[in-house]
Amino acid sequence: MSVQRFLGALVRHAPFIAACGVVMGAASYFVSARQPPVYEATSSVVTVQPGNGNSLLSATLITAPPLPAGAVEGALHSEGLVNDITARLRRAPLGRQEAQTLAAALHGELARGHFGRVTVRANLNPQGNGVYEITASAETPLAAQTLANASVSALLRWDTGRAVQSVQRARTALDRQVASLTRRIRTSGDALVTRTLEDARNDAVGQVAQLEELGQAASGSLALLSRAVLPSTPAAPTPVRSALLAFLAAAFLATLAAFGWEAAREQRQGTASRRGGVPVLGRLPRRTRGEAHSLLDQAVPGAGASAHDLGLLRVNLRVHLMNTPQVVVTRTSSGTGTSAVTALLARSLADEGQRVLIVDARRDPADQPDPWATQPVNDPPKGERPHSGTAHDLSPTAPGIDLLRPEHPPAGPGVRLSPERLADLRRAYDIVLIDAAPMTEYADALLFAARAGVLVLVTAEGRTGQAELGEALGLARTAGVQVAGLVLTPGTGKGATRFPAARRAVGPSHRTSPAKRKGSEVT
Repeated sequence: MSVQRFLGALVRHAPFIAACGVVMGAASYFVSARQPPVYEATSSVVTVQPGNGNSLLSATLITAPPLPAGAVEGALHSEGLVNDITARLRRAPLGRQEAQTLAAALHGELARGHFGRVTVRANLNPQGNGVYEITASAETPLAAQTLANASVSALLRWDTGRAVQSVQRARTALDRQVASLTRRIRTSGDALVTRTLEDARNDAVGQVAQLEELGQAASGSLALLSRAVLPSTPAAPTPVRSALLAFLAAAFLATLAAFGWEAAREQRQGTASRRGGVPVLGRLPRRTRGEAHSLLDQAVPGAGASAHDLGLLRVNLRVHLMNTPQVVVTRTSSGTGTSAVTALLARSLADEGQRVLIVDARRDPADQPDPWATQPVNDPPKGERPHSGTAHDLSPTAPGIDLLRPEHPPAGPGVRLSPERLADLRRAYDIVLIDAAPMTEYADALLFAARAGVLVLVTAEGRTGQAELGEALGLARTAGVQVAGLVLTPGTGKGATRFPAARRAVGPSHRTSPAKRKGSEVT
């Protein structure tokens, strides 16, 4: 899809895309605004190098080994630390109900294996040194602050316990050695052996006392950097942010859906064109309802058809206009907007400086609103206009555009124009556009096109069926008429705005039998 077609599709579907985005954004805003507030508090710890390079400190202090990646998060989400955190919450200055709620939430996350109340974010260098940020979330500012501080305290206690464990193992071994020496002293009968055993026991007891002192000075690899402060504003919900994200997501999905629909529509149009064996000359978008008195009053730039649409139709017709100045615009059945297409094409050609004549050869009922009703304009003659005669009314209706129409509604035998008359008109004007009756109901369009003209077939998207299109093209082939191509107009289903010429009065069907079609005459 080219950039121009992409932008055109985007403009056509802009109301749908905007509506989807607004609806989803508003729904997300109201849902988010009704959620209870959630507060977040953050406390941080820093990793500590054992001994800091001081040999004396390294010899007199017992420190825990460095923590591997992911160890802090795994420890915080372990059963032991969750129990320690909940115990600290019960002792904290929180309401009993609030503490129980937090404890139940933590144990629920532990059972599910999905943690959201307490999270860890590590900012470490390649050597494993850096800062860990522990963030806690709760329904009140005090609960969030208390939970963050309790989590950090439990983590630091666990980290220190890693260093004390080595001391406890050494003390356990020495305690067993002291007990063993005591038993041997009691059973020994030799004074020299007894004295030797007592000296060994005294050394072991001294080592136990030394380990006791070292255990009190044991430290972990983490140190408190900052405790959590009381949050002043909730971290969630954020209705504006949620609404903006929902709007963008819905608009993006609606854009994809619109482009998918455009691609499917173009594929359907291409299939219909290939089946009919004729090209699609152009597509005119849906027009909005207006108060203009005639189609020529509405066929102005920006009144429904873009300059690109009309330019594409005009360029595709140009190769045919080089051979003949006469174009018959017709449709397969009533209500597909040939008059609107004729008016738009006439206005587009006139804007290029062409002298255009519109021949009103419709066969609408007498009570049908006249799409060509307008006040004549004071347009200076551009070349000699032929005398209109008594059977028709030739008058300027817009700058560069004249209208030839019967004096009475053509619901009877049709417009009577002799070959000589048509030849005079083609010489007097650059382009002659004939707005003809449906070709599957009357033979007028075929007879006009057979006289040195080409046929433009107007079809309604989603309304003109393959059988109806095939019938019309078959009639053209039988009559030896050249079909320049198809012009697609919007369908007239529910919600569609019809072109003015497509508004027909309710009445009997105008479809006739083949015998009656052959009897229709244009003289």
